[in-house]
Amino acid sequence: MAIRLTVHLKTQSQPIAHNNVLNTYQKGDFYCVYVAGAIIRASDGSVPLATGDEKTYKYPIGDIFRVIEEYGFHGRPTPEV
Repeated sequence: MAIRLTVHLKTQSQPIAHNNVLNTYQKGDFYCVYVAGAIIRASDGSVPLATGDEKTYKYPIGDIFRVIEEYGFHGRPTPEV
């Protein structure tokens, strides 16, 4: 399942939002966000596949104020409120 990720930088008033995030990792002094261009299901409906324009966004770790990762419920029912 893809992740929704929000990166808050120290020098910007508005956060940067990424959808369809497949992976995040640190490479040297950078926080890297690997984003799929599109998410489709395999023909049997079981495995999500990334297709299209995959990109990696890199942010200097020293410039990041906060990162929020939203994973969703992974197929679980939404909790009753």
